[in-house]
Amino acid sequence: TVIGRRTEMKKWFTVLVVTLTICMMNAKAEAVILDFEGLTSSTAESLVSNNQGYGGFIWDTLGWYLYSDTSYPNPAHSGHYGLVNNYGANPIGLSSASPFDFTGAWVSGWYFNSPQQIKAQGFDAGDVLIAETDWFPLVVSENHFLEANFEGISRVNFVGGQYFTVDDFTFNENSEDPLPEEENNNVIPEPATMLLLGSGLLGFAGLRKKRS
Repeated sequence: TVIGRRTEMKKWFTVLVVTLTICMMNAKAEAVILDFEGLTSSTAESLVSNNQGYGGFIWDTLGWYLYSDTSYPNPAHSGHYGLVNNYGANPIGLSSASPFDFTGAWVSGWYFNSPQQIKAQGFDAGDVLIAETDWFPLVVSENHFLEANFEGISRVNFVGGQYFTVDDFTFNENSEDPLPEEENNNVIPEPATMLLLGSGLLGFAGLRKKRS
């Protein structure tokens, strides 16, 4: 009946509006991936010598080195550049004036003197430890994802030793005052946002089908 079709159309329209509204609310929650590409043309260079503040972070000055996998036997997870703790501190880390959520990073053992395992720790603005991962085994020259899922932290430390690599450092902004955007950040939508958007499109398709 006409009334039945109108009721069904209203239902689909409501689903579409609610879904799109939720998508817009979640649009700010975007994962940022620091891939360390385009920062240097050198085969190896201290990160902080020319790129302190990369990704909106303050990187520890002792140890973080950019390296190219065209010159070293440790493959980057993406592209050709990664980060290595070279003669660095233990622990070594990075911090931010704005709180953020740390999802994780791809890590591997360096081709010599690699520690067998590392872990990540998250600290609040008062430098209080509020989260940490289990010990994570490292494989030399083979990248694996160290999952953290720390929320509302101001600093990440990597603990366990020197000579390990980090690539595709992944985090979410978690502040009304977002971290500065960097040209070399790859911003990707959260999977949940993409799923919600897909649901909205399906709802819209259903609405059009009912109208026909």
